[in-house]
Amino acid sequence: MFYEEALSKHVRWQEGLKHFAIIAQEANLDWWTTGKILLPLNGIDTEINDIDFYFHLKDLKRVYDAFSDYIIEPIVSDTWRSNAFQYYGLAYSHCTICMFIEPLATLDIPEPVHFGQYASKNLVTVNWNGYDIKVPPIELYINTLMRWGKKERAESIKNAINYTK
Repeated sequence: MFYEEALSKHVRWQEGLKHFAIIAQEANLDWWTTGKILLPLNGIDTEINDIDFYFHLKDLKRVYDAFSDYIIEPIVSDTWRSNAFQYYGLAYSHCTICMFIEPLATLDIPEPVHFGQYASKNLVTVNWNGYDIKVPPIELYINTLMRWGKKERAESIKNAINYTK
């Protein structure tokens, strides 16, 4: 994990995504993912540093129970992410997994972001290696990048999507 964080070792995000997807499915948890992971899930090759898993507040105890063997930073409400999510924690299985519980409504002000409540209510399903994974539309990620001033990155994603679709 430390080598991956220092970027001196390849991050095994595929294995981490598969393992956590299996755990979430077995625990019957409703989850979704977003962020840079949207690129390979949409057929765009890129390096991934970590994976973000999003859950609903009603499932907090079940999330903790299902992933307890992998949690490296407890899922708590008093974190540096408290201004965006009700709870946040870290887990590790083949890669670092950021665990977000219930995005706050303020994230989508003035416009929706790819990790807010609007995104959580407008998910689409992509099939990745035989697993159905819920994600927000990649266009929402592109719009967020544009608002953050990452126009070059957003344009390269737009070009790649048009090329692959």
